[in-house]
Amino acid sequence: MTYARIESAADLPPAGPLNARAREKADLDFKTFADPAKSWEHAKDIAAFSNALGGVLLVGADDSTGQLTYPGIAGQTVKDIQAIYEGAAQLCSPSPVVDVIPIPERNVVTVNVEPYLDQLVAAPAKSRDRAGKEIKHDAAWVFPIRRASQTEFIKPENLAMYMNREVRRAVLLLAKIPSEKKKGVRVSHHVKVFRGDPSDRSGPFEVETLELTLGSVSVERNFVALVDHVGHGTVLTCHVPLTDIIDVWQSENEQWNVLVRGALTETQTEHGTSLLNYEVHSRL
Repeated sequence: MTYARIESAADLPPAGPLNARAREKADLDFKTFADPAKSWEHAKDIAAFSNALGGVLLVGADDSTGQLTYPGIAGQTVKDIQAIYEGAAQLCSPSPVVDVIPIPERNVVTVNVEPYLDQLVAAPAKSRDRAGKEIKHDAAWVFPIRRASQTEFIKPENLAMYMNREVRRAVLLLAKIPSEKKKGVRVSHHVKVFRGDPSDRSGPFEVETLELTLGSVSVERNFVALVDHVGHGTVLTCHVPLTDIIDVWQSENEQWNVLVRGALTETQTEHGTSLLNYEVHSRL
């Protein structure tokens, strides 16, 4: 799911043993100190969250002992940290939106980073001067992305998919579905109604609905997996192109819905095996 903003003490993960809430993950990173001399590192962290699903940099938190503690910010003011991270965001291209919020009850500062829809965010690459000191490169760029609790870098051959606005929109919409709601998603699909010429693939269409489980999403391979648990331990899976996700929304009864452009059908092989298939419509 998309990240949860931290704006108050009530939003903070609980101190104590690391657990599902209190640990570094895809949308949360702990920092004991914001080094003003490493602006490019802060820019990398911001771009990584912005290129993924957004996230929070929590300054003044420490998990190095296997416990989450809040030693707080030391030797820095809130204004110092705000200047560091807002300045780091300006080093990125384009500049993502960051919201720096102090939480005085714990003496910590949160940096909420919004996901960027229109394209990828680049961060300046780091280099070294003649003395070997790390410095920001003036002409080279990298495209970091947050995956689980680590920052990785997008390879050049995959940049085009990440820069596809339709794909990024689909990923962000699908990520809004909470993990506990991914089973039983109502998937509406377009079934071709044959009237007259069976070779006519242009329509008309009727909308039908299946209850499926939302599986893995891959930008680089352009798919979201849809899973049908048909009983007796049988699981059917098909991949739908991210570019075929028309919309995602939550209805009044908290049911999540996905509308896809093509048709979902269940077929049987000659060996009696069931398959869940996705048919792409050329025109719709």
